[in-house]
Amino acid sequence: MDDYAKKARDLYNRRGSINSKTDDKGVTRVYDETTGLFGSYNRDGSSRTIFKPGKGKAYWDKQPGK
Repeated sequence: MDDYAKKARDLYNRRGSINSKTDDKGVTRVYDETTGLFGSYNRDGSSRTIFKPGKGKAYWDKQPGK
């Protein structure tokens, strides 16, 4: 597993202990305020993207889901 895939999987697996929300299409988004890392995942848990948004928490706050 490459580093990107490992980071994506690790972030997803921590979704119960960090900011997370799921939209009405089943897309789960997670945000770790400590590291600034944001991830988006399909319904099956596969990663769509992970990155550190420039606006951090403000970016997270605009994401859909609950």
